[in-house]
Amino acid sequence: MKEQYTVNQITQEFSMFLDESNDYLKTINNLEKLNLSKEHLAQYISFMQTAPISIVFVDDAYRVLFTNKNFEQRMRKRQTELIGQSLKVIFPTNFHSTDQEEIWNHVLTHNQWNGSLTYLDKDGQIKKIWLKIKQFKNKNDHATFGIQFFDSGTLNFRAFSENTRSYFDVQTKLPNFNQFSYDINQSIRKRDTKLAGLALIRCQNLSEISMHHSRSTHKLVTNEMVKRIRNVLPRYFYLYRLSREIFALYSSDYNKEDDFKSVVQKIREVLLVPIVLGEQTIFLNVEIGVAFYPNKM
Repeated sequence: MKEQYTVNQITQEFSMFLDESNDYLKTINNLEKLNLSKEHLAQYISFMQTAPISIVFVDDAYRVLFTNKNFEQRMRKRQTELIGQSLKVIFPTNFHSTDQEEIWNHVLTHNQWNGSLTYLDKDGQIKKIWLKIKQFKNKNDHATFGIQFFDSGTLNFRAFSENTRSYFDVQTKLPNFNQFSYDINQSIRKRDTKLAGLALIRCQNLSEISMHHSRSTHKLVTNEMVKRIRNVLPRYFYLYRLSREIFALYSSDYNKEDDFKSVVQKIREVLLVPIVLGEQTIFLNVEIGVAFYPNKM
């Protein structure tokens, strides 16, 4: 059943606040362009003031109509610098395009989306951001979206637990395919002419170890693989786990192709050394492919 849009009750004092407040003048001016009634306007402002968390409103073209103070502080920008910008450009999370499309399609269909994003920060620590997106409509059938998001452990997350998107691998604590996709797209968007190297590392028999040995052995072998790779990685070389048996190495911080290939060769060498676990000796079947971009003409 389609969700019914209801209007919150507003008091006389709240109506006076809307009429007299200068703090939200820019917000009101932007929303009035959508020909909102005062009741609907009150609903927007009520939503905005629900908690000391980051809140942003966007129109049906995803242009920013309003940002609250928490959002401004998070972005380290003034409201005047944010209004009119595309949400896809300024939104302070690293959702890649596929997740963005799925979430917005869900919002358009069901009027809201609640969920979380787990990822690794620059220090390798696990972080989680909770999001709540709400679609509002007015009499002219325009849509406006309110977005709440926060990472505070002091708030009640029960209303934000319907969906989740993970950007790291739980076992290895490596960034996963979602993070890889986002990072690569960001690199392409910047149109950086700096040469970047990408290596795909596949351990062919990694998934078979659980069958021939045990799950615990599989976990130990995987962690040992990651440890060996990390031990030979220079700074600004980034390792991802794309799937159960495929890893990726990415960097644009090296002098020439041979430097990148040298790192890949070291990885091959350390992975071909047998892994000894008690009385078990495990040999890894490793395939590595390397590519560089932008391609030389």
